Amino acid sequence: MQWTIISTLGSGALFGKIVEKLYEYCLDRHKSRVRALTENAVYVTKTHFDTEFNAMKDVFKCLSDTKLSINAVRPKVDFGAGDTDEVKRKRLAELWAELVASHNKLLIALDCLSAFYPAELYDAAKKCQKAAWLEITQVEHPSFPAFTRDWQLEGHRNIDAYVESYQEARNIIRKRLSHLAVLPLT
Repeated sequence: MQWTIISTLGSGALFGKIVEKLYEYCLDRHKSRVRALTENAVYVTKTHFDTEFNAMKDVFKCLSDTKLSINAVRPKVDFGAGDTDEVKRKRLAELWAELVASHNKLLIALDCLSAFYPAELYDAAKKCQKAAWLEITQVEHPSFPAFTRDWQLEGHRNIDAYVESYQEARNIIRKRLSHLAVLPLT
């Protein structure tokens, strides 16, 4: 009978230590998660968050509109298959004008809103703008005859450069938004 009491008391103490260590382990893991979240967070007021969010949203909308326009000017499929050269040139002029308009909107957004979003986003958006500008100038003053294979390849290089910078800008926005945290009661 005495051995049972002693062994029960001993195993109870051991069980208590196991529970205590498990509790400490869980608490440490929770603290490290909270620490990781708070160390990566950038705390801002609600007004600051709204201003930065809207600036990034407006710039990204301009980037998206320009992406659609640059893809339309020299599409990766045949440009107006079966159309006459005059019809193709007229359609190209319309698409080029749309690209110029969206490029100009992008320039305005970049310049007007640059104070309200991170510099990395400005750099990535500026690369997009340069790729769009290159496409505009190459269509206006072509190195190769219009609608030839070389002319199309030149456009594909511009599109690829734009899309790469576009994806970089998108990732910068996502990362920035994941780190912003609004201060309570602001």
